[in-house]
This record gives sequence, structure tokens and C-alpha cells, in this order.
Amino acid sequence: MTSGGQLAPPRSEPAGEMTPNSILLFSHSPFYRLNDTIFFDTQAQNGLRLYTENFDVVRIMAPLVEDRQDGLPSGASALKPFLEAHPTVEPVMLPRRGTIKFLTQDLRRGRKIIREKIAESQYLVFGFSGYIGDWGTVSCRTAARMGRSYAVFKDLVGPRSERIYQRKMQRSAPRRLLDRLKNILMEYSDRQVVRGSALALLHGRDTLDYYSAFASNPQLVHNIHISKADHISEAALTKRLEKRDPNMLNLSYAGRVEEVKGPDDWVRAIEGALHHGTRLSATWYGTGVLLEAQRKQVADRGLQNNVTFAGFVDHKQMLSRIRASDIFLFTHLTEESPRCLIEALSMGLPLVGYDSAYPRDLVGNSQAGLFVARGDTEALSRALKELSADPERLKAMALDARRVAEPLNDVDVFRHRSDIIKEAL
Repeated sequence: MTSGGQLAPPRSEPAGEMTPNSILLFSHSPFYRLNDTIFFDTQAQNGLRLYTENFDVVRIMAPLVEDRQDGLPSGASALKPFLEAHPTVEPVMLPRRGTIKFLTQDLRRGRKIIREKIAESQYLVFGFSGYIGDWGTVSCRTAARMGRSYAVFKDLVGPRSERIYQRKMQRSAPRRLLDRLKNILMEYSDRQVVRGSALALLHGRDTLDYYSAFASNPQLVHNIHISKADHISEAALTKRLEKRDPNMLNLSYAGRVEEVKGPDDWVRAIEGALHHGTRLSATWYGTGVLLEAQRKQVADRGLQNNVTFAGFVDHKQMLSRIRASDIFLFTHLTEESPRCLIEALSMGLPLVGYDSAYPRDLVGNSQAGLFVARGDTEALSRALKELSADPERLKAMALDARRVAEPLNDVDVFRHRSDIIKEAL
């Protein structure tokens, strides 16, 4: 097989025995080793489970992080029970980049592992970031040199997201210059990798719109981990709407408490709505590097009776909690495709937040969303006030939210993606 628009001329590689109907994936979500136990993101494990329903062998490559000083990240769980239940999944652990040893020894060793696994696998699908030493990018280039077709997966506009994030960080002039150089290299690498792919699996309309310009076969996909049973039923939504207090607006968000998610804007929008006389309660579910800083900000602004940063909550429990809310309020600062927006719609929550192609595409022509220009927290505050004063509109938005999310569930989404992969590769 040959890739569309090769990154480098193919060269002879030692032939491995290819396993029919096997898939090789690369994920940036790392393996973790702690006290001789390997851990992996629980939702990523669910994705692997779904792939096993469509492929006979599923190989997953990811970097290995050993003995993290600050313990395991939230959402990681032991891998061994999963592998025992799904014996056709093969984990492939790659060295962690970012060290001198990586550049002198690990890169060569990792490339050898990647070549071997590419030779053994029928279908190749790699996430990539464009950073120097990124294993996803290395995998794409290696497949091209071996004359193999590969697919790429992307769920955010990498270079643009980096620029937005860097502007927000207010770095020094030398660091900004370095950032610009890094962005140029990342954008060049991104385009080369996507141009060389036979298939680009692009999660969300923002990502599709950007990468379609240089992808030979761009395909819109979704990346979700909610089942049909997780969706709110029509009866449950009707009951929630009937019992709703029309004088109180309940807001939710679920995601990492990090700069790119816009927690400062989220708090400011809520504070503005309160100043406009809106009675509301808001909860952000999730952990992250800014969690304690945001809790302090809430206390300093005297918002602790209205705003809560709840920290880590188990995914199932989080879905149960946001199910009881009225609105999913989001303030994402980058062009990405977070799964939380689909999860919110599936719980019958209308989306209210910053405008971009992704949420607009999710709600379509329905009333399930209300969006303002990115960064306009005052407009967001006014939107919350208007919705609080219009319970009939809020009800119609909730009903539409459930309707537009109805076709989106993990089994169907992964089957659709698997079908595309088999047809294109």
C-alpha cells in the first residue's frame, strides 16, 4: 500500500507478519507506571473496547510515564483488568519525550518499535501534535517511508490553539519570539503529516474546516464515550422541566481547569449575570492546574454562595449531576472539539458559550445553543439573564438539545469511524 502524497520516498524495511483486520493506534494519552502497576485513561480504555468490536487485534502505542511525583491524574485506572477482559488489545509503550536520553537513545529505540508494529498491522491511525519528537508525527513519517497508507486523527486546530494559548499567557518578548518559531515549525509539520495521509479523521467542524484545506480525504467524525443508555430519556427530561424552579438558573460545566478552557471568563460571565440580577447556581466539574487558583478567585470575589469548582468527579457521577442542570456554560479559548459539549446535549442541556464552528455544527438549525463572540463575557452575562427570564425558551432549547444528540453514542460513532478506516486504507 502507498500513502497519498508521501512524506519521504519508501525504503525497504524488514517484513513482519501482518495480522489481518488489525489496527495500530497512537494516542497522546500516556501509560503510567506506579508501584509496578500500569495505568491508562479510563475513557481511552473504553475507546479500545469499542475498537475491538470492529477489529480482531487492536494495538495501542502511547508514551510511558514512570513514577510521577504527584501521583496519577484523575481518570486513570489500572490496565491489567481491562487487558484480561479484552485479550485482543496489545499495549505498546514508547519512551517519554523531552529528555536528553530521548534524543540520544530513546528516539532510535522508539522508531524501531514503531516500524515493527506498523509491519504487523493492517490499518494505521495516528494522533499527532507537530511537536519535535512527537511519536504520532514520527509514526506518520515512518509509515510513509515504509510505503504504507495511514490515517491521522485530530480533535483541535493545533497551531491556532497554541497561538491563542500563548497570547493568554502574556510571556516575555524572547519567549514570544520562540513561541512564534515553534508555531511555524508545528504548522509546517502538521500540514506535511496531513498531506501525506490517506485519511484524515477530524473530530468537530472547527478541525474539519482547518485541515480540509490540505487533506486528501478529510472526514468528519466524533469522539464520544457515552452510550445510548446514558442519554436522558424523554420522560426524564419532561419531569426535570416540570419540576424546574423558574426563578433559579442552574449552570454546569465539565472539563479541565486550565487556561485553554477559559475559567476566568466563565467566572466573569457568571459574576456579570449576578450583577444583572440573575439568580443562579454554577458548578464546574473537573480538576487541573488552575483548580485552587479558581477556588481562591471565587472566594475573593465573594461568589462562593453561587459558584463551585467541585474538582474531580467520576464520569458517571458527573453525567448524573449535570443532568439536573438547566444550561451547559462553556468559555473555550481555543479551536477544539471537547466531548463535553456532546455529553451536555445528550443530558438535555442547551449549550451557551463562545461561538465557533464546532458547537454551531452540533446544534445545527435547532434552538439547542446560544453563542456569543469569544471573549465577550458581558454578552454571555446578558444571554444568561435573558434565558433566566424566558423559561419557555429554555424549555424549547432543552428539548432540542436532547433531540440533536440522540444519534450520538459511542457504539455507533466508533463503528462509523471503523467503517471509514477500512474503506480508505
